[in-house]
Amino acid sequence: NFATGRASGGLKVAYPFAWTETVMLAPYAGVYADYYFTKDDAAAIVAAGALPLASTPLLDGWSARVEGGLAAKFANGAAILAGGELGGIGGNVQIWTLRARARVPF
Repeated sequence: NFATGRASGGLKVAYPFAWTETVMLAPYAGVYADYYFTKDDAAAIVAAGALPLASTPLLDGWSARVEGGLAAKFANGAAILAGGELGGIGGNVQIWTLRARARVPF
């Protein structure tokens, strides 16, 4: 049996502005405090002489996370977003996440 989760609190701000008559840009930035928690009953199995698991929990306890990116909305309803995130600041593992999204109305 195992369980894992994250509790977060923080702030994300965006500043939308008209770049042209048909394009609205919105840069954004965020900072969060995260608490990762993990429960794994496999330690008892390993203590009994079984082989250890191939994966071990890497995130546990407090850390910080920052994000930033840019969103664009077009007059025809289409939108794109590109951004990144660095998590695990102050913890034992850092995780980079990059993402891009597109939306096209039809």
